[in-house]
Amino acid sequence: MNEEKITHIARLEESPLSEREKMAMRYTEMFNLNPGSSDDAFFDQLKAVFTEGEIVELTFIIMTYSGLHRFNSVIDLEPRDSDRLTTVSVTPAAAHSG
Repeated sequence: MNEEKITHIARLEESPLSEREKMAMRYTEMFNLNPGSSDDAFFDQLKAVFTEGEIVELTFIIMTYSGLHRFNSVIDLEPRDSDRLTTVSVTPAAAHSG
C-alpha cells in the first residue's frame, strides 16, 4: 500500500480503495481492536473477496506486523529507516566477537 492509499484509511468507506483493500483494513482493525467481534458473518464477508488461503496469509501478516509494533512500543524502539527492516541485537557486542 502506498502513501496515497494510506491517506484514505481514515475515511475508509468513502475512499476509492478497492473492496479487497477495504476488507483487509476492516479485518486489520477487527484483529487489533476487537478480536472477539469476529463471527461467521464477518468471515463470510472476508470469503466474498479473499480465498481461504489468502485469509490465512492476511491473518499471518496482520499478526506479524501487530506483534512487531507492540514489541517496538514496549521497548520504545523507533524504526531508523522506513524503507528497510531494522534489526537490533539484544546481546552485548562483546558476545559477537570471536
